[in-house]
Amino acid sequence: MIKKYIISIVAVLITIHVQGQECNSGSFGNAHIPSDGFISIFANHSFNEGGSGMFPGLIGTARGTNPGYVNFTQSGSWSSATDAAHVNGYVRTFSSDAFAFPVGNGSSLRMIGVSGSANAAASYVNEDPSLVTGVMTIANADLEAVSVREYWTLSGSNETSITLTWDQLSNVEDLVDGNINKLTVVGWNGSGWDIIPTAVNSFMIQANSQNIFNEDITTSFNIGSMTTSTAVNLDDYVLFTLGSLLVPRSSALEDGDINVSPNPARLGTPTFVSYDLVGKAGKMEIYDGYNRLVYSQYLDQEKGSIQLPELNLSDDRYVVTLIEQNGAKTSKILIVVK
Repeated sequence: MIKKYIISIVAVLITIHVQGQECNSGSFGNAHIPSDGFISIFANHSFNEGGSGMFPGLIGTARGTNPGYVNFTQSGSWSSATDAAHVNGYVRTFSSDAFAFPVGNGSSLRMIGVSGSANAAASYVNEDPSLVTGVMTIANADLEAVSVREYWTLSGSNETSITLTWDQLSNVEDLVDGNINKLTVVGWNGSGWDIIPTAVNSFMIQANSQNIFNEDITTSFNIGSMTTSTAVNLDDYVLFTLGSLLVPRSSALEDGDINVSPNPARLGTPTFVSYDLVGKAGKMEIYDGYNRLVYSQYLDQEKGSIQLPELNLSDDRYVVTLIEQNGAKTSKILIVVK
């Protein structure tokens, strides 16, 4: 029998599981998912208009040791999340595609995105991470500060790039002492904070499941997003949050460096690769998620920026590699989304 605090769920495209039972139920308002319970969404759910068998609004899940989950199947998606309509609790995706999690704290939508990680699950907590870590000191010589306002939990079975977001309540300007080039993703490894190489994105991500940019919202101290430039093994970290580097990132490329922009890139839009070789010439290669070479180009100038031609790419994770004349290699992850 469904407990009385499960008050919504519906009919055709959504399944509820509570304490070993699966059933369908009528929807009369927002949902709350208890411990060890879940709902599974198989089509698109609009947090603004409803859909996929659910009414619009806020969905809450139990937190703690045995949380409840809002599951998105491989065909499930979401759109139109807001500060007043999102998941206050845990979200899980069974897709290996890029995905943004519509998580928050009940009054603020604070998305976290991945480039692709099967069975990934995430939540947002607007509390000081030290309540989890039990450590007030940073103990990382290259890290100046760590947010005391929020953190995300993120687990999954594959390595993935991570996109974190912020809003005015994140107090980013004070965190980085007015220098956006100091902002970075940090992860708690169980005993200390690791700096994860990060690029601040030009735009905020859209409020839908695709983890793509909203070019109408330019990144600022009050709102924005940033994406790790390397894939992260989620098993290595307990939680993630915003941090401030002791020394700001240089906005200029150093010798032997490479940069891909925009990243993530959208299918059908121009993508540029900037490079700065140590030597006078080199080569660029692009490999897909199966480590297959999909593009190669010789570089006859020491530095420059080239636009990638229309390649037969799909929404996937690619590796762009810069190869020097002496064989030295530098690689960056390129995420392509629909």
